[in-house]
Formats: sequence, structure tokens, C-alpha cells
Amino acid sequence: MGSVMRKTGTGSQAFEPRPNETALSMARSLSTVGLVGLTLIVGCSAFERTATDLPFQASELPPSGTLDLPPQNTTTPTQQGHPTPTSSVRPTTEVITPTFSHASLESGIGLGDDVVAAGLVALVGLSEDSLLDMRLVQTRSLRQDLGDFWEVLLDFSSSHDRSSMAFLRTVYDANGSLAAQELVITDALGVPRATFPTVDGFGSIIGWLQDGQLLVSLVDGPTDDVLLLDPESGKTEVFAHGLPDVYDNFPPPLWGFPVQYDPTLARALYLRDLFTEEGLGMILWDLEANEMLWQLDGTAAMSATPQWSPDGSQAAFAEPLDTLGYQYELSLIDRQGRVSRVTDLGSAYGLSVTIISSMRWSPDGRQIAIVVDLRENQYASETSETLLVANLAAGTLTEYVLPEGTADSFGFPLWSPDSRQLAIESWVDPNATQTLLIDLETELFVQVASNARPVAWLAPQH
Repeated sequence: MGSVMRKTGTGSQAFEPRPNETALSMARSLSTVGLVGLTLIVGCSAFERTATDLPFQASELPPSGTLDLPPQNTTTPTQQGHPTPTSSVRPTTEVITPTFSHASLESGIGLGDDVVAAGLVALVGLSEDSLLDMRLVQTRSLRQDLGDFWEVLLDFSSSHDRSSMAFLRTVYDANGSLAAQELVITDALGVPRATFPTVDGFGSIIGWLQDGQLLVSLVDGPTDDVLLLDPESGKTEVFAHGLPDVYDNFPPPLWGFPVQYDPTLARALYLRDLFTEEGLGMILWDLEANEMLWQLDGTAAMSATPQWSPDGSQAAFAEPLDTLGYQYELSLIDRQGRVSRVTDLGSAYGLSVTIISSMRWSPDGRQIAIVVDLRENQYASETSETLLVANLAAGTLTEYVLPEGTADSFGFPLWSPDSRQLAIESWVDPNATQTLLIDLETELFVQVASNARPVAWLAPQH
């Protein structure tokens, strides 16, 4: 392992962020997730033992070295005289009204028949975690047979080019005590090629850098400090900048990790704690010039995690139109802080509650899939969720409508590597889910799994 080095606001990498699926699940049913769900969101596990303590051979998951973290007293970044953000009026937003349409999806015969897909999709379930080969329509388990020991796999994230996947693997003994936790790196076929037994202070996987490094949160130190990990060399660097007023309270918001770094690590779009009854805010910070470029005033709540585009030219975020957190529109902010609103959900549906619960850019950077919670008003007991795709290049917003009884709510959308299909978990029964594959071109869908969440889509070269 190389020594741990520190960066203070420079870099040229790009990463594909991983939305916080656990946070969305907690928001759907906090009573069923409980304290375990809260722990998963903040990623605050303490790891006491390494893989050498386990009752299986190291060759099954060959360790590549322990992740060395800096001592706690060295995690404080050099302060650069940050100005404190001040309250301001809502910045001017350019409103772009898209062409709104509906696409009625029809059920296909089956995967491999009239709906054809490629690549490997990682599916996470309560009783099984597996890889689904979309071309061969075959699955294989991602878990190992550990005898009396058992494991939990978390924080799945595919690399920018879909050639690698990372996840956290936690192993428990027969008594339920923590035995080990590892960060696992796989190839495009989902086969482990490197593992890193973790140590205290390691948090959760945030996303991949375009050059193959991983961005990982840290439990200790300032909230905005992150770890850069090179899976090939095992070297780590702490990226520390010291952003002002970063949200760090508990419980965390739906964002999960409060800072979303851009692909070049030159911008940070982050959740701001106003420390007043105004609630939350949002800031775009220039890490190179050390100045605020844009600021959003306080609102009672924030919804979906913002997402930087694959090329890093802009970020998509759910812009609140009220201070109570009931009305949101999909907006884009560029690197200079110019904002453009690209949906008009309130007018399209004629409803006063439009909450964007999740979003994700397509790999080609031309489309954004969003899930929206629709209600007649804030007091309505009936609610429904719908799946929409904003095609930025065409200036359209399309609602993809499933047959009645197919889906009442959705999880996070997952794009295929070619940006033509979506895999998404849906609910009708609160106790059972189905994973749907939606072909946006043919407007057909098929069910590919039950009680499983799609979390990564790999693209092996056959």
C-alpha cells in the first residue's frame, strides 16, 4: 500500500455517482427499516477484524491490502479563509417548457424473446444477491457459501465505463457478531479481482472516478472529506477542502452523502444547514476559486440526490418551488451557476404536490429518468408514483405508463449501458416487488426478477 496523501481541492477525475437507495427505502417505510436502515444510510460501521479471521481461504476473495486511513488528528483540512454563505433571494431560473407526452407500455412475451437486452445486472434481495445475464437469461449468486458464517452485500456501484463493479461485503459469525468487512472490486463479468479489508473510519461507496478510482466517504473528520482509492495500486488519497455549513445532522436527508462532487473535483453541489427555522439550503461551490457560485434559500425538505452529468458540464437537481417541500421541478445547473428548469410537472398534472424521489442520467448524457410522487394536495391520503424520462436533446418529457395493477411506486431507475433501456423495481403489494425491464424504443416491458433491486449494470465485451 502506498502512503495516504491529501488533496486540497485539485484533481481531474470524473465519477458516476451512486444514488442512496437505502435512504429512499427508509423514506418509504421508516417503521420497517428501523435503526438498521439508519445505520446503512450514514455508513458508520466500525470494522474490527480482517479477512484473515474468517473460516475460508483468502484465495476465494484475494485481499489486496488493508485500506490505510490517516490518523484522526490529520483529517482537518487546511483552512483557506472560506467566506460564510449569506442569505439571498432565490436566483433567477430560466424556464424551458418541454413537450409533454404519454407512452403506454405493453407487456412483452419475455426477456430474450421480443425484449432483448445485453450485459449483467446486479440484483440485491433479502434472501439472495445475484447477477442476471440479460443476453443468456441466466442468474448466478454473488454470495459465497461460508458455512455457519453469513454475509451482507451493500453499496453496489458500477464504474463509469461499466467494466467494473464495487460493493461492500460484511461477514457475520454464527452469533451475529461482525467478523469482517471488505471492499470488493469485480471485473465486467462480476468476478472478484481485488478486495480491500477495511478499517475503522471507512464509510460507504459514493461513486467511481472516470480513471478507475473510487470515491468513498469517511466516518471521522469533516463531513465533506472523501477518500480516493485506486483499486489497481491500492493507493489512497484524502480529498479535503473544508466547505462551509455542510449539513451534518442526524438523521440524514434523502441525499445520504450531503456533498456531490463534479467529475473534475472542481465543483461541489452540497446540502447546506442554515441553522435556523428556514431549514435546508443548497450551494454550488467553486473549489478552485474558493467561492460560492450559486445558493438556494431555505426549504423544509429536499428530495432526490442531485446528479452530475457524465461529462460534468451540469448537474440535475430537484428544485423546490415552495418552502414546505411539496412542489419540485427538475432543473439543471451548469458549472457557472446558471439554472434552467426543464419540467413543468405542476401544470402537466394539475396537482399541487409533485415530489421528485429519484433521478438518474443516461450514460450518453442526453436523458434523465425521474420518479415523481403525485398527490392532489398535501393532505391527500391517496398517492401515486410515475416514471418519466426527460430527453434534453429533443426537449421532451415522456411519462411511461404501465398497465393498471403493475406498479404503484418505484425505486431508483437504472440505465442500460447503451441508454436505451431502464431496469427498475416496482411495488404493488407493500410486501412484494418486481423488477421490470423497460425498452424505451419499443415501449415494451417484461418482469425479470421478484423481490430484488437492480443496483448495477455491467457491460462485458463478448
